[in-house]
Amino acid sequence: MPHGYDEYDETFTSEYLNCLGNYLLLSKSHNCAVGNIVFARKLATYTHNAQQREIATFVANKQLWGKDAIQLRHDKIIEALMTEL
Repeated sequence: MPHGYDEYDETFTSEYLNCLGNYLLLSKSHNCAVGNIVFARKLATYTHNAQQREIATFVANKQLWGKDAIQLRHDKIIEALMTEL
């Protein structure tokens, strides 16, 4: 995908779009500024904290933010939460 995102098909919309792994802490101004730009350009702005910088580790070749990357990140967040309990 030249834009760097998975297709927003029914599965993506229902299972991944609002998944914990797809959420990222951003300021409102940062989120508005990056909006729906090409993922590679958006990724380059994720420099403000470790959580943002970590996004690159979930993306093979920094090319596609999609179901696989979102699931990997989701699983890592859940594992961290469960370890803390």
